[in-house]
Amino acid sequence: MLIRFYRRPLVLIGILFGIAILLTSCGGAHVPVKPVCETAIQCASVIKQQSSSLACLPYPGDDRKFQYDIGNNHPSREITVRYLERVRHLNDPTRPEESISKVVRVNPKQKEPLGCEVTEALFNKVDAWAYRVTEACFTDDCAGGPVAAKPIPPEAVRPPETSCAELCDNDDPMCAKSVLNPAKPIEAAASRALYKFVREVVTGGDPHTTSMDDLQTVLSSVGTGLCNRRDFEVVSGRFDNTGGTCDFFSAVLKPKKTSLGDVTGYSIRLPGIFSGLIAFESSSATLSGATGQIESMPQVSFFQKDTQLFSDRVVEALLENTSPTTGQITFSTKETYCARIEFSGG
Repeated sequence: MLIRFYRRPLVLIGILFGIAILLTSCGGAHVPVKPVCETAIQCASVIKQQSSSLACLPYPGDDRKFQYDIGNNHPSREITVRYLERVRHLNDPTRPEESISKVVRVNPKQKEPLGCEVTEALFNKVDAWAYRVTEACFTDDCAGGPVAAKPIPPEAVRPPETSCAELCDNDDPMCAKSVLNPAKPIEAAASRALYKFVREVVTGGDPHTTSMDDLQTVLSSVGTGLCNRRDFEVVSGRFDNTGGTCDFFSAVLKPKKTSLGDVTGYSIRLPGIFSGLIAFESSSATLSGATGQIESMPQVSFFQKDTQLFSDRVVEALLENTSPTTGQITFSTKETYCARIEFSGG
């Protein structure tokens, strides 16, 4: 009985000893570590994940909703990625599949939202989106052109305590202001669309839905083309709008001199998923990013003609009805110039 009593512990000790020898011979317990990507194209990836966004729809036949992001797996270097955005109009056989090439920058170990897998389009139609990386470079190595990275010049950095609304109201040099000209047909159309959109959002209250029909048509003509957006929805203090990424370009009234070149214009890029918090006043509405979700706010880029000089993230957008026939949007950035666009509904 005594021998049998001690035998089991001895067997157990022998097994543990054998495992220890095996681990030692293999260099110890080892968890494979994914190597750092060596090239920018290896670091760039399109990520599909389930979404809780109100703007996303489930794919027909599925009850789950998905969204796409583009990620950068490098631990310390920013990448600039060119990707192909493709949209299929699922229940509209009269419209062919459309695609467009776009560019985005992604910080190290971060991701940028591209959009929902499925969204509602005009006239109760349904669109399905897909994304594919076609080119990428480490931003500090990109070979010139409009996507080349440049550090923000110190003269373009504003004091953090300043208010963009006040700076732009006072025509401060730190505000890049533009005014749409009603005498030019394209600008007149953009002016009317922006005026209508801002007025409907400001007066719509919570909850409400504002159509993007006119605005996305204008953005398709004055931006990078192919701007398909779902309606702008407000529910319980939040706003939500999704679709393809869209860019709006505008020239500034007074060019601004920087060490990188004169800022002659700027662009506002709506991300695939544009969402956050909304607060109403009597004649204005303020859109801001939710905590930890600043990537769902627009990006502003400052240009010298066709060359991008530097960019920043919008943290707040102030939509205002300034009179019965005029309006404006003021974009507050993280650290650079403010931007304001003024328009009329005439």
